[in-house]
Amino acid sequence: MREVERLVREGIGVRIRDGGDESVECAVRLLRGAVEDASSCGIGEELSEGQSDSVRTACRALAENLPRPHEKVTAALLEVVSLFPYDAAPYVADIISGDPGEVATVVEVYREVLSADRNLLVPITASLSDLPLTPNQSREFRATLSYALTAVDEDDMPSIVRSVLRHGTQEGISVTDRAQWVARQIRRHTRDVGPGVFALIAQVVCDHCRVNPALARAFLKISGQPGVAVSPLDMVLWVMSLQGHRDRQVAVKSVLMALRTNAISPEYAQQVIEQFKVTFEIYLEGLRRFAQIVFDEGLESSDVGFAWVLASWKTYPQIRNALVADLAWSTVRRQPNP
Repeated sequence: MREVERLVREGIGVRIRDGGDESVECAVRLLRGAVEDASSCGIGEELSEGQSDSVRTACRALAENLPRPHEKVTAALLEVVSLFPYDAAPYVADIISGDPGEVATVVEVYREVLSADRNLLVPITASLSDLPLTPNQSREFRATLSYALTAVDEDDMPSIVRSVLRHGTQEGISVTDRAQWVARQIRRHTRDVGPGVFALIAQVVCDHCRVNPALARAFLKISGQPGVAVSPLDMVLWVMSLQGHRDRQVAVKSVLMALRTNAISPEYAQQVIEQFKVTFEIYLEGLRRFAQIVFDEGLESSDVGFAWVLASWKTYPQIRNALVADLAWSTVRRQPNP
């Protein structure tokens, strides 16, 4: 029987939860048992593939049961992180104290781990995004995140985007600077991903924007600036914001600027709506309201306005009747009074 499995069956979690000196000793013993189990499978194999059930089980037990952080536990945990970062890193923020000295030690360990293997960017950045970093550490971490957005495989992009967004809630960065940096990084590096990955990224970004007004408005204001090339993510955030109430007026301004300055080509509008059908389908009312803006501004005969309405009509039969009714009503409203 594996050591960690044996300790868990014997109720070590309860003894850890009880507190006191025995709690600390049991926690350290559990971590050492995890290393013993994992090492018996071959450290090289564990490090490259991240398949240590024992390490994950031990760290999860500590995250759930350790009543308070302790320096001895942190020291033992960081030894485990150095050997098995895939499996231990996700639990670090829940086990350490958050004391600046401890965080600095964790950052240094992560720096060494990443210098040895850049393939660990996903778990390490995810863990760092949950830590209370100092301003200097945040600047360094933002450089790492920027690099990660260019270096990881496309399938890992949603995880890195999630880390960028989580870091955007860290203290020590002004709300405006934080939101603008997050929005610019994500827009820049997610423009050309495939539909499946884009759907995941869009969901993560939209979820954060719904609870973070500063972030949502940063995205919308950037996409509404003259000369800014519109991205698929901008278009999704437009229809999401138009479907809601909080940021609708900001979204309307952004949409009008893009339409009036030809920041979005007809071909691109049609391509994005059709290519990312699954994502846009969540925001059909937002699509309809975008078309209403086109109608109300008399832009349905413009190339991009026509392309947007036509693509919405062809791709989403659920809103065809509404589009016809909206166009008819807007046409009547624009008629001069007799």
